[in-house]
Amino acid sequence: MSSIHTVRESQTQNPESLSEKNRGSEDSPYKVIELQKPIYFGGEKISKIEFIQPKTKHLKGIPIGSPTFGDLLVVASRVSGLPLQVFEELSMPDGAKVVQVVNSFLEKSPPTGESV
Repeated sequence: MSSIHTVRESQTQNPESLSEKNRGSEDSPYKVIELQKPIYFGGEKISKIEFIQPKTKHLKGIPIGSPTFGDLLVVASRVSGLPLQVFEELSMPDGAKVVQVVNSFLEKSPPTGESV
């Protein structure tokens, strides 16, 4: 009998495996931040967080024009594969970095109704 193993998208994208050329570059679909203050969650030390570029499914239920800080943390959770509780435990400087990364992805999207 075989077992099924599900791997989240974020688990398949190891920041160490990303090429230096793409890691954190302006046009990269991935962003990696190093936390100033690593946290422990579920018995694991988290010192880096990798984000994939959001897809439409990651933005469901998020107000387009004016997302709140909390909304941006929800998107961060969805595009990193980490639980929302991880982001709620970050220091303010690290939380600000997370929001900056999420905003950098969203700023590249055309406004609603605009053609690409």
